[in-house]
Amino acid sequence: MRDDILESLEEQAKLHERKAKRLRKNMRNRRNFLERNREFNELINRLKVDVDPYAYAKKHNLNPETVLAKRHKVENLFAKLKDWRRITMRYDRCPNLFKSAIYIAATVIFWI
Repeated sequence: MRDDILESLEEQAKLHERKAKRLRKNMRNRRNFLERNREFNELINRLKVDVDPYAYAKKHNLNPETVLAKRHKVENLFAKLKDWRRITMRYDRCPNLFKSAIYIAATVIFWI
């Protein structure tokens, strides 16, 4: 009977060791994740730049409202370029072919 008690205590100790090992591993993974996340946030904060949408207009003495009003033309061009499957899926692996496909699509969009 005493041997049975000792065996059950040994099994419980092994079980607790496994749980502790898993817990240590999870804590290590959590620490690594938090460290990577902190580094990523620091990088993002360094890359953040305040962008003034009126900077171009101010630099060239233009009316900012007219510059922003014409911005929709460029946005519409990009929206129409996305309709071209070859450009959206980037079938051309070579940058020169991809660039020429964009030129052709932009020309067709302009004339249509």
